Amino acid sequence: MIDFFFHLELAPEIKHFFEEEGTLHKFSKKRTIPYSLVDNNLLMLKSGLLGNTQHFSALSKDKFTVFILPGRLVDHQLILLKEYTACKVIEALRDSEVLATKYEVVQDLMTSHPDLFRAFLNECGQSSRRYMHLPIFLTSAQAEKKAARFFHDMLRTYGADMSQEWLPLPARFKREEIASALYISLVSYDRLLGKWYKEDLIRRKNNNLLINRALVNNINKCALEFVDADKCTVYNNLEKHCGR
Repeated sequence: MIDFFFHLELAPEIKHFFEEEGTLHKFSKKRTIPYSLVDNNLLMLKSGLLGNTQHFSALSKDKFTVFILPGRLVDHQLILLKEYTACKVIEALRDSEVLATKYEVVQDLMTSHPDLFRAFLNECGQSSRRYMHLPIFLTSAQAEKKAARFFHDMLRTYGADMSQEWLPLPARFKREEIASALYISLVSYDRLLGKWYKEDLIRRKNNNLLINRALVNNINKCALEFVDADKCTVYNNLEKHCGR
């Protein structure tokens, strides 16, 4: 199963590279990471939570947010391109620490440490293939399917025991943050949660949200929800990569 909403944690050798070569930058909650840092730098989140918000097109105000968790790259395409586009905004959703490494330093690995550079390229290629499906899913799927998928991906990303009947959400996000990630209105999100409460698919316990396993069972791994997704070599290759 492939997780659309959360990037895969980086390989240990890449995280070690950032710890050795990166410069530390701290950002308080609600602060935007300046373009001067994002441009010509490759960034890895060390601690906290970032939101990478981007527009669908220059002709539309519609936008969606991808949550960046610790141990993930802020933007995988910066491995290949040092320029950062103006259609994206990175905001610290919590107090956060970021490690920044110059684009040229990563490119120099091509000759000095080719194995590590290939690991970077692999991260870029696999994550880009995963990520290109997200806008399709956000604009085509029903709100209920998107929310179920979001909870499913969160549970898997944080290593929840999916065999349990009731699964506590391992991280807390604001309602507005989740609605933005799902590309739906806050009213639609609240209405959907109300429906699931009535159907006993979610519960509240000690101010934590519990998800019934039935809600996140049988999630289709394909963004287009083709019934033959198991035969798709693209998704099968992604699953192999995500299984490390």
